[in-house]
Amino acid sequence: MQIHNRNIWYQFCLVCLATIGAVGGCLYLFVVLVDPWDGLPLSLPLHRLPVTSNARFTMPMLARRSRFDGHPRAA
Repeated sequence: MQIHNRNIWYQFCLVCLATIGAVGGCLYLFVVLVDPWDGLPLSLPLHRLPVTSNARFTMPMLARRSRFDGHPRAA
């Protein structure tokens, strides 16, 4: 009987850890792909508006974009 209980708790812990890992991984992937400050290399190339009024986060990411580099594009 005790071996059966230990096996059930082992399976329960394994399922809980797998669920927490899957949810955490999906949340991490969502944040990386959406990337509200456009600062991560894996973010999708979407048009984004600045999402915060804090210039500490938005201005450096906007300045990294090629359209703000100050050089005219070659035609």
